[in-house]
Amino acid sequence: MDWLPWAYQYIIGAMLVTLGIWAGAKNGVWSWKNKRWAVIVVGGWLSMMVIQGLFQYWGTS
Repeated sequence: MDWLPWAYQYIIGAMLVTLGIWAGAKNGVWSWKNKRWAVIVVGGWLSMMVIQGLFQYWGTS
C-alpha cells in the first residue's frame, strides 16, 4: 500500500482546515470563544479522511 498519496492528502487537508479556520476567524465569521465550529470542521475533515482511507484500503486489498 502506497502511503505517499495518503500523506499528501492529510497535509493538504490540514492546510485547508487551517486556512478555513484562520480566514473565518479573521473575517469574524467564527469567534474564538465558540469552539463548536472548530470541532465540526476538524471532525468533518477527520471523518472524511477515515472514509477515504477505508475506500482506499478496500480498493487495494
